[in-house]
Amino acid sequence: MTPTEKTVAELVAPIARELDLSVYDIELAGGVLRVLLDRPGGIDIGSITEATRQLSRALDSADPISGSYTLEISSPGIERTLRTADHFVAAVGSRVKVKTKPDSGIDRRFSGTLEAFEGSTATILNDSGESVEVDLAQIERVRTEFVDTAAPKPGGGSGKSKKNQSPKGAKSGGSKADVDATSADKNVQSKTRSETNS
Repeated sequence: MTPTEKTVAELVAPIARELDLSVYDIELAGGVLRVLLDRPGGIDIGSITEATRQLSRALDSADPISGSYTLEISSPGIERTLRTADHFVAAVGSRVKVKTKPDSGIDRRFSGTLEAFEGSTATILNDSGESVEVDLAQIERVRTEFVDTAAPKPGGGSGKSKKNQSPKGAKSGGSKADVDATSADKNVQSKTRSETNS
């Protein structure tokens, strides 16, 4: 984590605790501050909205980021990016899709099952049945891969899932928040434009 991300983490932690949430990840990149919050069994839109309101207020007060930026608060989703050692440890036993760095000496793209993670090394059983050891420093991107093990419903069609949307433009602490919920993957997301005082 960068120093700014650590400062944001300190602001997020008490808010997450109060709402019975855990902080999955915090990333500041390209003018976007992404805060991923989670809860066993899934996170609801009300918690995302309240976290957005409280964190927007805390960020406006602490002013840890220079210039304007966009705040995105969401759940990690079913398929989630693995960036830290804790992420990898929690994902052991899961299917993963891996993209390695060009100079890693390992296939650039492959999928498999994350068998173990120790120190900074992930052991992945790839789809060819080979056990591959990859250090975090060799990885460009890795995310879990959802595997649908549910049996198809009898007579079920290929109906499209519908999106449930909450009203947009909810005002909270002087910030404008747009909140969308997609029922298909139960991933809830909110975006807040936050600007530093001039």
